[in-house]
Amino acid sequence: MSAAVPARGAPSPRLARLWFFKLPLSALVQRFGLAEKAFIQIQTRVDSLALPSGQFAQQLNVSGINITVRGRVIDGLAKIGTIFKSP
Repeated sequence: MSAAVPARGAPSPRLARLWFFKLPLSALVQRFGLAEKAFIQIQTRVDSLALPSGQFAQQLNVSGINITVRGRVIDGLAKIGTIFKSP
């Protein structure tokens, strides 16, 4: 297996920077099986919101877990920068 390809179940390099797997978000990853699948669910939820251009911070409930998603809307596309478990 190439060093550039993450092992099965391991996050891609982009997601590894975005997610803190030692925090309680690992429960969300476990529910979807892979970090990429959890991220797709979160991105889909963010995309369904009517967010104005600029920075955003949204509290969402994804599969029973409360999270906060922060990022920026650029040219109408939401770019997620940080995801963390909400209190």
